[in-house]
Amino acid sequence: MKDPREWEQGFIERLKQQPHGLKAWEKLRCAGLLDFIKFHLYCYAVWRPFKRPVRRGLRETTRALKKLRDAIKADREQVRGSRRKLEKVLENAATTRWPYENPAVKTLADASAAYPVIGNLTLQEATIDNGKARQNVKRYDGKEFLIIVRAGAKARGVHLTMAELVELAHAAREDAGYISENALQRFFAYESVQRMEAAFQRQFEASEVWDMFSIHEAVKQELAQASSKSQTLKI
Repeated sequence: MKDPREWEQGFIERLKQQPHGLKAWEKLRCAGLLDFIKFHLYCYAVWRPFKRPVRRGLRETTRALKKLRDAIKADREQVRGSRRKLEKVLENAATTRWPYENPAVKTLADASAAYPVIGNLTLQEATIDNGKARQNVKRYDGKEFLIIVRAGAKARGVHLTMAELVELAHAAREDAGYISENALQRFFAYESVQRMEAAFQRQFEASEVWDMFSIHEAVKQELAQASSKSQTLKI
């Protein structure tokens, strides 16, 4: 994986060749958003090497949660030997590696303690949440970071045109031809993407300090609730 400082040097050099990107960069600088934008553009740039291990980690977490759910059910039904098995499964689940890089959050138990929005989930909810996260890793292929960039900019009164966002993305990734303006326009036109962007913007506007993991989880909760209401109305 590319060193962040090395990536930033290359990014700035490529950005100099992007007139719309430079215009966007100046607007973001005036809004005090450069560190926020650089972090998420870096994540966008280096996402591909992370994709496989993150999906694998989410699969392992989902498996551990399912085993824990089954063990609790067996214990409630007083299946012979279930209490001893439950203790073992609980220990294994607690020490399951957290799939996202964070020096302070290394296991599922750490995540439950550090992020109340996770700790308050039922096992069923947590299992479903992990499954959806794996699907989104494949579906968005890093472009969720561009959603966050645009939503964060909007929350601070900065409108990024599609041409500006494309050039920021091109400068972030060395493979400048990876995404076209038309392709990105179509991506942001999807209803699910628009809902996600609006949800992120609301969370940013409501928060003075942008704790990104808490914001991510709050957005997922909001989108899940909206989906549930939509299904209820359809019925």
